[in-house]
Formats: sequence, structure tokens, C-alpha cells
Amino acid sequence: MGEIDARTLFAHAAKAIAARERIKFVFTRCLSDALSAIVRWGASHGLSRDDLSFLDWDSIRASRHQAIMDDMDRHYLGLADQARRSMDAAHALRLSHILLSGRDIHVATLNRSVPNFIGLGHATGAVVRLSANTPSTIQVQGRIVCIENADPGFDWIFTKSPGALVTQYGGANSHMAVRCAELGLPAAIGVGEQIYRRVSHAHHVELNCAEKILRPIEAA
Repeated sequence: MGEIDARTLFAHAAKAIAARERIKFVFTRCLSDALSAIVRWGASHGLSRDDLSFLDWDSIRASRHQAIMDDMDRHYLGLADQARRSMDAAHALRLSHILLSGRDIHVATLNRSVPNFIGLGHATGAVVRLSANTPSTIQVQGRIVCIENADPGFDWIFTKSPGALVTQYGGANSHMAVRCAELGLPAAIGVGEQIYRRVSHAHHVELNCAEKILRPIEAA
């Protein structure tokens, strides 16, 4: 290969850099459009961006050619919650910098239950625990409503003036968290298994979002 002068070299470099940036632009534009389409698809089925972040593409694509026996939102929320639990379990693994054998892998018990407090409100009241089979006629007005999943299927509770909401699973951007923020309803979302069990089995509970307090209390 013959020698080239500096001007030719810089001209080639300029073309290469411009072509590289154009390819990046085209790729990221298409990727952005694809992600926006997934977000719109998720919103049509009651899935938040946080829920979608825990789904893999194969499970989303499967809905186009495989019949889903359950409701779409319940099916995918279940997959998202399962992925969250798997991620939490993976975070319990602590690996050494160098692995020589199985003895270098340690499992630690971690405090992973950090509730997402929504808003700055305060509420105290009797506890009512809901499940998928709970009839919508149940009395929730002024009560601390406890549900396991931040499931859009429980939207009906907002028409019955609950005092506050506590969920075992879910993130700060989950559907129920967004709804509580919109309505100014005090909520603790994704409190974890241990806290949820203690709170949901109590008779009365105090929730103070400003002070980040969630605890059982004695009835007045």
C-alpha cells in the first residue's frame, strides 16, 4: 500500500467518523422506536415501565402466536414479579474476586425490604387484606389496604376511599404507585415479605410516608 498524505488521511478519517455516527443514529432511532412501541403495548395491558423492564423479549413475542389462558395484565405482572424475586435471590450471592472452588461462593442474608413510600401523607386505621378472590363489595373505606402485588386489577379500591395502601411487591414506578401519587393516597409499595406479613396480620397500622414509618399499633 502506497503512502498517503496527511490531508487524505484526515479526509478518510472524517468520512469514517461521520459514517460511524450516522450508523449509531439510525440504530438508536430504531431502538428508541421499538422501546416506545413496547411501552405503548405495556400501557394497553396495565404494565408500567418498571414491570416491562423485568420481562424478556421472548415472553412478550410469545403473546403474538400463543394463546394466554389468564388475563394479559395478570399473566405479565406475574412474570415480572417472578423476575424481581429471582433478581433479589441473585443479589444474595457474594462472589470472591477469584473463584477456585465452590467454597468461594457464599450466600448472605440481606435486608432487602426497603419500602417505597409514596407522597408525604399519614394514615392510621384498621387493616384489610385483599386477594384476587376478594369481592369488590368488601369494606375498605378509611382502612389500610394490604395487597401482595401492585396489580392494576385492584384499581377498584380507589373508588372506595381507602385510608392507605401497602403492597408486598412492586416498585416506585409501578401502576399502583403512580395511581397513589396521582390521588395523594399514602402508600408503601414493595415492602417485602417480612414487613408485609407483620403489617397485613396486624389489626391496626400506622403509615407515615414523610417519616418513612410503617408499623402495627394498638387500637385507640
